[in-house]
Amino acid sequence: MAEMAQAVSDAIGCSLIDAAAIVQPDFCGRRGYPSHATSNNNAEIKRLKDRLAVLEAKREQGGKETVHNTTAGRVEVVENVEADRIQLVFPGKPDAETRSMLKTNGFRWSPRAGAWQRHLNNAGRGAVQQVLSGLQRDAA
Repeated sequence: MAEMAQAVSDAIGCSLIDAAAIVQPDFCGRRGYPSHATSNNNAEIKRLKDRLAVLEAKREQGGKETVHNTTAGRVEVVENVEADRIQLVFPGKPDAETRSMLKTNGFRWSPRAGAWQRHLNNAGRGAVQQVLSGLQRDAA
């Protein structure tokens, strides 16, 4: 068994401990990786490649920062590509009604970032527009 494990280790370049686990027969006498461990590898590889392409496109696009004058003061909208978040930065603590509107639209307070944020995607951009239009409506 040790010779077989050494041969597997040399052939595929894994550690001797991993090779010993591979050549150890299971309760039915089968050797190698169980079929359930490798059954979805191609789909997972495709999913990760697609995710990597999306992240690279976001990085190339870069982040944007805009400032809006609202009833809550100057609100800064930041597309933070590094954190994959869209953030709203208020000049101070928003009032209870504004905080409720932010929570309703999926924003959560981040003490670390000092901003209200949610994931950076099209739904997040739409939520920013909802919040800003709600704040502008209050101004009228």
